Amino acid sequence: MSHGKKRLYITISAVIVACVFICIWFRPEAVRERNLDFLKHQAVEFIREQSADNIFSYEKFESGEYRTYTCNMNDVYISGPILSVVEKNNELLDGGVSWVVSVNGEIIGTIEQDAALYSVSLSSQDFDQYILYGTAYVLQAISTRKLPAVSYYEYDTDGGGTFLSDNILATFNYGTGDYGFDKAFSKFPSASSLITSRLGSEYLDFMANKERVVDLL
Repeated sequence: MSHGKKRLYITISAVIVACVFICIWFRPEAVRERNLDFLKHQAVEFIREQSADNIFSYEKFESGEYRTYTCNMNDVYISGPILSVVEKNNELLDGGVSWVVSVNGEIIGTIEQDAALYSVSLSSQDFDQYILYGTAYVLQAISTRKLPAVSYYEYDTDGGGTFLSDNILATFNYGTGDYGFDKAFSKFPSASSLITSRLGSEYLDFMANKERVVDLL
């Protein structure tokens, strides 16, 4: 074999390998998993920033008001994610994800992230991130019932929040955490189908992959 043909074969082989790598790296499922891992660690860093001297501070609505509680960081866990969707013009758009924060088995709130889950450049983008304590009681009730949950919003509207489950709507008040369960209208898809198609069936139980925050720092 001549040197010219040998170099050509090497070049073609290198191009094929590069193409395969690019296809794997930019596959939507691969992008999603990388972004979920990145977002989870961002949420963990957010929790760390809310602590001092290994003590985590959080709020809980009791007796008509929010009260501040503290706990050791070793007792703080993170799980999820919970998919968020936004309804606009009868279409369900991705609205980011939420991570469930719990202390000794009790859900105390969620870290909300308004992030584009399938963006290949997510790690270099700015996105909103904040903790929401008003989700604690409703998510505890949903978890006790072993139900899946999708955070549901209507575009450009205000008011309380809603979690969509399978044929169930769980509504709650952001300020007090009060919640209730209603039968979902036929227009709503099941939470299980949304989670399976957009996140993966391994995320149907938002408490299944609970991890201690200090182990992720």
